[in-house]
Amino acid sequence: FGVAITEAAGMQLKLEVEPGVQAMTLDMAQRRDLYLIFKEAVNNAVKYGQAGTVRVSLARAAGRVQLIVEDDGVGFEPVVASSRNGTGGNGLPNMRRRAREMGGELTIASVPGNGTRISLRFDPRNRKSLDRMTSDGRDST
Repeated sequence: FGVAITEAAGMQLKLEVEPGVQAMTLDMAQRRDLYLIFKEAVNNAVKYGQAGTVRVSLARAAGRVQLIVEDDGVGFEPVVASSRNGTGGNGLPNMRRRAREMGGELTIASVPGNGTRISLRFDPRNRKSLDRMTSDGRDST
């Protein structure tokens, strides 16, 4: 997903995956939420960021998974964009909700004119996200 959307927008995607991260065990809900947060962050960088480069890193630190998506684009005011009455839609609130459901933390750092950095950290051993899944694997939320 990331390569296709950034290339179509004329942007460069730099991906860094720490060795060993791919071997970590995530439950189905964690994988889905991690992917959807990644997808929304990259999509926002392309759609709104006017960036030249989007950097994505996935690493482990102290037993936690850390996803960072950052761009060198125009940045924004996170407080304004996060409110439904501001200029933003549902993307940032949905990312925050998914992070909470994973038992993780989502931080958004952005300053107009200086790009954006979105960071997700969560403990893959936290399986509370399984409670949201129905017996057939569909999200119950």
